[in-house]
Amino acid sequence: MTAFEPIHFLPYHKVFPELSDKELHVVVLYCTGLKNELIASVLSINIKTVGAHLYNCQLLYGLNSHSELRAMFMFRMLSFFIKFLYEK
Repeated sequence: MTAFEPIHFLPYHKVFPELSDKELHVVVLYCTGLKNELIASVLSINIKTVGAHLYNCQLLYGLNSHSELRAMFMFRMLSFFIKFLYEK
């Protein structure tokens, strides 16, 4: 399995400008349903690093759990795409 190419992250950077590239990469993969073990394997990083990135993102947005992070991510992305569609 290959991870996303940088071009795939353009909309995500617009919605989550606060996140670093690596944090964003981890969050996107996590929020698409991949488990931490697989994310670590895909990105060639330690599983503890995956958890640290998710936790840092959770703190950044004042969330209490990874589930809240996933819900916030989905809500913000859906809002972005709806706005994008109506601007055309």
